[in-house]
Amino acid sequence: MTDEQAALLTSCRRAIALAPNNIAVLKTIQAESATLAPAIARGELTQDMLIDAIYESVEGSDLIESTGQAVNLAIKTGLTRGWANGHSLPAPSALGVFDFGTYSDPIPPREWLYGNIFCRKFGSSLFGDGGIGKTAVRYVQYVSIALGKELIKGEHVFRRCRVLIVSLEDDKTEMLRRLTAIIKYYGIDRSELSGWLYACAPRRAAGRLIVLDDYGNPIKDRLAEAIEAEIVGHKIDLVGIDPYVKTHALNENSNAQMDEVAGVLTDLADKHNIAFDVPHHTAKGAAEPGNADKGRGASATKDALRLVYTLNPMSADEAASLGVSEEVRRSIVRMDSGKVNIAPKATEAKWFRLVSVSLENGTEDYPHGDSIQVAERWNPPGIFDGLDEDTLNTILDDISKGLPDGRLYSLHNRSGDRWVWNAIVAVAPEVSESRAKAIMDKWVKSGLLFEEEYYDEEKRKMRKGVMVENSKRPGFAP
Repeated sequence: MTDEQAALLTSCRRAIALAPNNIAVLKTIQAESATLAPAIARGELTQDMLIDAIYESVEGSDLIESTGQAVNLAIKTGLTRGWANGHSLPAPSALGVFDFGTYSDPIPPREWLYGNIFCRKFGSSLFGDGGIGKTAVRYVQYVSIALGKELIKGEHVFRRCRVLIVSLEDDKTEMLRRLTAIIKYYGIDRSELSGWLYACAPRRAAGRLIVLDDYGNPIKDRLAEAIEAEIVGHKIDLVGIDPYVKTHALNENSNAQMDEVAGVLTDLADKHNIAFDVPHHTAKGAAEPGNADKGRGASATKDALRLVYTLNPMSADEAASLGVSEEVRRSIVRMDSGKVNIAPKATEAKWFRLVSVSLENGTEDYPHGDSIQVAERWNPPGIFDGLDEDTLNTILDDISKGLPDGRLYSLHNRSGDRWVWNAIVAVAPEVSESRAKAIMDKWVKSGLLFEEEYYDEEKRKMRKGVMVENSKRPGFAP
């Protein structure tokens, strides 16, 4: 915006601010629109600039909510009256076309709310099987945003925001259990969330975002209107609606119909500058870390969302490679980037542990009360955990020497007693096969281990054996 344009709009805002009541405000809007109409016609100002300035001037008053249409009419009437000499106002582009060559306004950065997971004007989702822990993870993230501070380590909160959670599955009491467990586990005073975290559990009572009419055409339903009213009434920044499948009554396998559902949410995001989140189920038996194509139903659901993550349990192989017990494994889940179109895609999984929190709400009939799952950050143990420098160098010494009969070790798991794993577990028997392989792979990638040909006296032939690059040993100091 140029200085000249800013001066014109400042004068307009000042005049509106001095109006003593709503009627006077509307008259002033009409008069200022008439005054600035010729400038718009000459290209010195745009109609959108004027409209934005007027709405900014009345923001916070009851004028918009009560007489929003009157404001629009006052602008239109003023512009029409202000046009002179037989000219007419240029018709606004139905497509919102703009001339990029003359565009001079600064381009604002994307408004991230939380890590690269929630962002204004965009939709997010967490794909996972039912009962995997999606709600536990998301609720902690929602509470974190409402507090304006990090609860899960490593997940940055850009700014404190007002959050609305809409449960279409759990009832109010269950929502209270989940949220109470979170504040208890993380040591949060409930009052800290007053005015920042709102929740409701309408389930089917509030209708759907969209339904089909008697002719099979998608039409917006009561839930969309109800959510929009709460967005405006509480100045909401993020809406979480759980689960996505219950937001509509359409055919979830129809791309055309799912695009209509997503359109209701994206329209709300654009109109009110909010972020929205819709946790979603994966197709039965199809869960796969980082694969956003495994979401239940039509691909249009994934396509309409810009920030899709997947949630999966830790596999038995992952547990073995990390040295995690079966009991611990059952409480660990991983979150992977599935589709992140507006930020760099994360290359590594984020791990969470689902802990059981007692609400201590026992009664005579139910003396033990409730225990509720809460998500916390879990960092997988490193492959070298528990192996000090001396132990690692002892392993490398043995690899370098080879077997007693003069043969050298091999990097291949089909080489029998020559496989490097044997040298590792001989010194560190607590290391699992998969973990030993991970150690070996790490050493190979770093150049610490490599293969070269040598003469095998027993076989009387040349073969490849494992060598150690001593300059890359742990603790090596030249």
